Parts: sequence; C-alpha cells; structure tokens
Amino acid sequence: MAACELLDFRCILVNEIVGNVVLAVVLIAILYFVVTNRLKFGFDTTIAFAVPIILLAGLAVGGFSVIFAFLTFVTAIMIAWLFDRIIGNK
Repeated sequence: MAACELLDFRCILVNEIVGNVVLAVVLIAILYFVVTNRLKFGFDTTIAFAVPIILLAGLAVGGFSVIFAFLTFVTAIMIAWLFDRIIGNK
C-alpha cells in the first residue's frame, strides 16, 4: 500500500479509510453468501437481507460508527420481521 505523508488528508482518506472499508465489505459479502448457501436460504431472502447485513458487518469492521448504528436498527427490524414470518401466527 502507498505510504501517505502525515498531513496528506486526501491520501489518508482514499488509501486507508475507504480502502479498508471496501475490503471489509467485499470479504463480508463473500462470507455472507457462503453462509446463506450452507443454510439453504431462498434467493429472495438472501438478496433482501444481503444489503443491510453486508453493509452492517463491513462497516463494523471498517469503523464507521454512525452508519453502523443506523444499519443496526434497520437490521434489527428485518430480523424481527423474519422471526415473525417464520414463527408468527399462522
């Protein structure tokens, strides 16, 4: 990875912060699709839950705390909806 000078904020932002978050999101996406394949989730469920879960996990690893808190709330709502659909009144 390229070395940045101490006060070169553009280099630090692009190389260090954005690069780490993108790498974390890609790795979490691969892990997510491997896990959903093993658990035999359907295509619709996999895609519907992919975006918030991948972003949540990737940003948690990457360290963006404001987006992490918002996506935690969104993911909690989606998980509650999933449990209601699976276990709820029929």
